[in-house]
Amino acid sequence: MKKGAVYRQGFTVVELIVVIIVVAILATVIIVAYNGVQNRTNDATVQADLRNTYNKILEYETEYGLHPSNSSVVLQPILAATKKAYPDDSRYSYLYCRNNENYAVAGLSKSGRGFYVGNNGTGEILNWPSANATICPQTGVATASAGGYSYYWWETNSGWTW
Repeated sequence: MKKGAVYRQGFTVVELIVVIIVVAILATVIIVAYNGVQNRTNDATVQADLRNTYNKILEYETEYGLHPSNSSVVLQPILAATKKAYPDDSRYSYLYCRNNENYAVAGLSKSGRGFYVGNNGTGEILNWPSANATICPQTGVATASAGGYSYYWWETNSGWTW
């Protein structure tokens, strides 16, 4: 060793900054990918809830000859939802709308996408263009009308309610 030679130990500030930037970029990519997967999972869960509810309504129609009324006693065993997939702040997260001829079950996913299924004969899950729409899909029932719809919504302290 030469006398008076200085040996460097550790990393320079530039090297540390480069490592921090690379880690931040990787974290951002992972978070964005995770949110996309979570949104697709919530959408699929809402669609499955709607499909199951639609099948229960068909069973009810087969047994009683008409679609269910808006009575909470009738609907509570029929309307089942996976609460985690719905937004916590929306009064209209999960709707059952009906008029004399038609009914629809609509749901709003945490992703912000809305879906519905009704007695249009196909049982197909369709996109609900606006989850804050004033008209319930397929029935033409205004979501603010008395007696034309039932809904679940989330209340922070008490959970799902009518």
